[in-house]
Amino acid sequence: LLLAAGVGRYILTIVTFGSQVPSGVFMPTLVVGACVGRSLGWMVDSWHSSVGDVYPFEGCIGRTDCIFPSLYAVVGSAAFLGGVTRLTVSLSVIMLELTGGLDYIVPLMVAVVPAKWVGDAFGKEGIFDKLISLQGYPHINPVIELESTATAASLMSSTVITLTKYGETVESLEEMCSQYTFHGFPVVEARLNRRVVGFITRQDIKRALKQNDDDGQFSMRIAFASENVPGRFVDFVDLSKYVDRHPVIVRPSMPADRVLDMFKGLGLRCIFVCSSDGSLRGVIKKKDMLKHINDDRKHRNTVNRAAPSSFHRETNSFTREYRRCSRLQL
Repeated sequence: LLLAAGVGRYILTIVTFGSQVPSGVFMPTLVVGACVGRSLGWMVDSWHSSVGDVYPFEGCIGRTDCIFPSLYAVVGSAAFLGGVTRLTVSLSVIMLELTGGLDYIVPLMVAVVPAKWVGDAFGKEGIFDKLISLQGYPHINPVIELESTATAASLMSSTVITLTKYGETVESLEEMCSQYTFHGFPVVEARLNRRVVGFITRQDIKRALKQNDDDGQFSMRIAFASENVPGRFVDFVDLSKYVDRHPVIVRPSMPADRVLDMFKGLGLRCIFVCSSDGSLRGVIKKKDMLKHINDDRKHRNTVNRAAPSSFHRETNSFTREYRRCSRLQL
């Protein structure tokens, strides 16, 4: 009956988690693991009762309570959750805090680590990481490594919507925010001089325009910097305090694996690619990086399937060397 309850809860968890119902996966997985673990504990207890204190139950000699099905339930729930989420040490600490028994830490680790190995055999990503990928969210897993010879120039998007340092107006900014849905816009010196001087987010633009909405002067020019203003500064709407003056910039020859490390380590949304004189060449968004990672993974899988295995390569090499030595009569 307990096994039937575990199997039924397992099937229902699959249905609810796959149908986007907010029912969670943490507690249902613990329940399924507890059902299976306690069932296994009862089986071991029945086995001990039938065979007595013989192998492998020599340690139960002289003890009335030797097999604890409740401990099997705790270990089973930790193993199931570890296989689903790929958690190890943190999960063991969580279960230790739930049970309050320091003696359980060894069986918990012994169960959680092999459960993670079994889960990794089907895929390196846990269920939450896989859900993020299925939903299309631009999330880069910190454990992802890139084996590619590509550079930043091959990753970037050359079409970039920019703002000029002193050439925009309130009306043009409102039109740009209504026309494009980008997270932000790079600020350059001028239309012909594309040297990057900063970055401003879409949210900051809307907040600044809302604060200056009382003026009602849509033709007023925008100043994204406070120095070297062409004319009187009072004739401009000052947005310099909203501009990030130090955006992350890389050269076109930057290796793709270094770009990936910057996304993972700094938590960036985008990276600007500029030439040696600071002129904007393109932008690398997190989605561009994820697309390259997926393409590189598919390419490596195709190459691995097409290439012969190492055993066959070594066998063929040995065969060729043996035939060569036979012809030389060595």
